[in-house]
Amino acid sequence: MNSPAYELELGTHDIQVQVIDAAGNSAAATATYTIAATAESLSVLTEKFVEGEGEEGVSVSLLEKLEKGNYHAYINEVSALSGNKITEERAAALIRFAKALMEG
Repeated sequence: MNSPAYELELGTHDIQVQVIDAAGNSAAATATYTIAATAESLSVLTEKFVEGEGEEGVSVSLLEKLEKGNYHAYINEVSALSGNKITEERAAALIRFAKALMEG
């Protein structure tokens, strides 16, 4: 699996792997991992995802909202920036994580 964590669904997941070598020996393993939203991870993604002219000011505005826990205003601003300063796919991920933080 080779995907950024923000592209995956929040929650606990299992990944199973089974291998067979040329001699016919086989092995299997399962690993569990959790994708969770935190204010810190959302801040990092926000800084990474904002692009274009004036990006620093936009990032500061969004980060201030996160620091204050004002997730509704954060979501509204990200929605307004979607397709402009933030790609639609990345904006959807930011909004999904912010909503998860609101739900606690």
